[in-house]
Amino acid sequence: MDFMIISPAILKKYFPLNTLQEDELNLVMGKTRVENVQKRSIIFEQGSDDEDTIYLVSGSIQLESTQGASHLLDAESEQAFFPIANIKPRKFSATVNSDNAAIVKIPTALINSFLSKGDKDKFLKSSFSSVENETGVLDSDWMMAMKQTPLFQKLDEEYIAQLFQVMEKKHYKAGEAVVRQGELGEFFYLIKEGNCQVSRNDDAGDNVLAELEPTESFGEEALLAHTPRNATVTMLNDGILMRISRDDFDRFMFQPVVHWLKLTEAVRLCKEGAIQIDVRKDSEKRKSFRDAIKAPIHQLRDLIKELDKDKNYLLICDNSNQGAVASYLFSKFGLENYILSSENASKVEN
Repeated sequence: MDFMIISPAILKKYFPLNTLQEDELNLVMGKTRVENVQKRSIIFEQGSDDEDTIYLVSGSIQLESTQGASHLLDAESEQAFFPIANIKPRKFSATVNSDNAAIVKIPTALINSFLSKGDKDKFLKSSFSSVENETGVLDSDWMMAMKQTPLFQKLDEEYIAQLFQVMEKKHYKAGEAVVRQGELGEFFYLIKEGNCQVSRNDDAGDNVLAELEPTESFGEEALLAHTPRNATVTMLNDGILMRISRDDFDRFMFQPVVHWLKLTEAVRLCKEGAIQIDVRKDSEKRKSFRDAIKAPIHQLRDLIKELDKDKNYLLICDNSNQGAVASYLFSKFGLENYILSSENASKVEN
């Protein structure tokens, strides 16, 4: 079998080693142990409270828990950028799956000595190979598919890593209502397996608005606007949804993608050709931007599908709740957007 030789350049590929200075990395290098292991070798067992941080640098390993969770981790995957099941005691056992593999072990205390408090918190939550709570192991194919969606492409790797850690997995049966129209919203949902139907009840009865597939999401409007659910979402078949609490949604998925503009910035953006979208409720009654597209919030989803993804959009809104909903929807569909408040809008209308 070939033996892996580790260098500082190789260590620099992994989190949080990629944040260290050169002299710090050299000190870590001096304490790094390399193990070249063969198929079926046990790297660690569930419940282990060892003092090492372990990275997979070649080959593949199988992660398994006594609760039935199982996941194959390959050294070439994006997940291998993070330590293996790093929260102690370990929630999984790890066994070599390939003919041979190479791992590096580094004393966790040594890595911690170089990190700030904020970086230490990130480090403790950085095990991308597993979700360290009752959600079990996230499927890597689904994670990679989510990272290709327009919204996730707007998020930094740091936010994505932490976001996957706070997701809660929920199983639903066919015909089960996930959210009901009129209820208060506390969670945002991502579809992992199965299909959902979105419907709304009005004076004409129940109307089917959409059908959603894996990697699609719902539930943001009630969280952003602090209003009751405006539709019911029902499972069309058995499925699995990942849900995110209101606070985590705001921290990891809303704040990073929403941009409020100052007056001077809005003027510059308009001069550069940004398309203005006026979502104010009474935009018809007031002087508005020249050539602005008037689109109430409830019409935005249909409008967005027809817009050019290569353009910038200036959203003119009545208040922060309205701006939050509009901006998030644009980001969700991959459109670059900026928000201008109604107060500032009156100063640059033409």
